[in-house]
Amino acid sequence: MSAVQVRPLLLSSPTPVTRGRGLIHRVPASEYFGWPQTSASDLKEFQQSPLAYYERKILGQVPRKQTPALKHGENLHLWHELGESQFWDALDIAPDELLTATGNLSKKGEDWLAAREPGRIGLTSVDREKLWKQTRQILSNPAAKQLIDARIDAEFCVTWDLEGHAMRCRCDGATPEVWYDLKTTSDTTPLKTFWRSVREYQYDLQAAVYESAAAAAEWPTHPLHFIVTQNAAPHACHVVTLPPAVAALARERVLRLLDDLQYRRDWDSWLPTDYGQVVELECPAFMKGGNDDAGGW
Repeated sequence: MSAVQVRPLLLSSPTPVTRGRGLIHRVPASEYFGWPQTSASDLKEFQQSPLAYYERKILGQVPRKQTPALKHGENLHLWHELGESQFWDALDIAPDELLTATGNLSKKGEDWLAAREPGRIGLTSVDREKLWKQTRQILSNPAAKQLIDARIDAEFCVTWDLEGHAMRCRCDGATPEVWYDLKTTSDTTPLKTFWRSVREYQYDLQAAVYESAAAAAEWPTHPLHFIVTQNAAPHACHVVTLPPAVAALARERVLRLLDDLQYRRDWDSWLPTDYGQVVELECPAFMKGGNDDAGGW
């Protein structure tokens, strides 16, 4: 099945676009994060702690985190969304007197950043240099550049139904054939060690959710492509997909988590199942005199 080139990025209307069994939306990230449907990030948090999920998602008591690393990631995604000329033309560099001794923005620098006119982007010279080198390496990777050049949209949102569960996701980029996602990493040898980030941050779970969304919106069947870029020099870039066996297990886990989440919503039960019990602490094998199988899933 060939994909119809829907371009919500170019539509100024807030009306969702129907595509297959999905709805494609063009809304700001701040609005998207407030939607009630379940996302991959919601499932990750729910799996780690139903109680934390309840406090943030149900009660709305925990604000979204903001760290320098997350801010850098946001700027990288903004570069991808706006494109080369528009992003760099909109850039303002913070004056030196607004920086701390370590080169970060001071309190006055944060005020300067917040005072940028709509459409203007503020960075320190160090952050600008880092982002410049990182994006040069992305564009130097033929596989990454081919995806970016062939995209039909970026930073668009999809809502759909997954076996009775209302879902949402925000896609970094899509070509007529595949969806892709930008990931930053501190791994020095991503092709050998990025699997650790996949396991730690559960990118396999994200891939399963996004592949479901793409299928609902009638993209051809495909694995989610990750454009992996190093945060530090040499800022190497690789495009990777997950092994089919890993993806299959992740799809099963998504459905189990969704069923568990629905059960807890129905019964308003958010405490861990072992709450109030004495539990033996889980420890890696090396602490017990064995070998820790770091390569296992």
